[in-house]
Amino acid sequence: MLPGSAFTIVAGIVFGPVKGALLALFSATLGATVAFILARFIFRDTIVKKFGDNPIFKKIDDGVAQNGSSFLILTRLVPVFPFSLQNYAYGITGLNLATYVIVSLITMAPGAFIFAYMAGDIATNGVSAMLLVKFAGAGLVLFGMSLIPKYIAKKKGINMEELAK
Repeated sequence: MLPGSAFTIVAGIVFGPVKGALLALFSATLGATVAFILARFIFRDTIVKKFGDNPIFKKIDDGVAQNGSSFLILTRLVPVFPFSLQNYAYGITGLNLATYVIVSLITMAPGAFIFAYMAGDIATNGVSAMLLVKFAGAGLVLFGMSLIPKYIAKKKGINMEELAK
């Protein structure tokens, strides 16, 4: 339930860009997996009772039922729903645990590496003209990643505007 980006930035500063990104990525994946498992096997009835009628949970459940892992990719790469809420919501869907873990790891990797690398670079080299070039490159990578969900949504016939409502 804590913002992972802050931990990723700290990991990049403390452990360096690569090691920090790897630690942050695997920690975030582990945390997401624990939330998924807790929701599925321990808190399922409580979550369904409390949030079963919640429109966000309903959209996630319907999206997984209709589009499976493609929906998970969309919601991980486009922050339509709060990330920490997704971890629990996916636990009450029919999504396979292995698929959830693998897709979560892959889709969280770009952000983890960019945040940790940039934080580690600033801590090591300070602010420079080269830093601006790196920020621009990171921005292009993130922009490219943002196009993937749009492509998947179009291919699967998912209305992204409807998800955001």
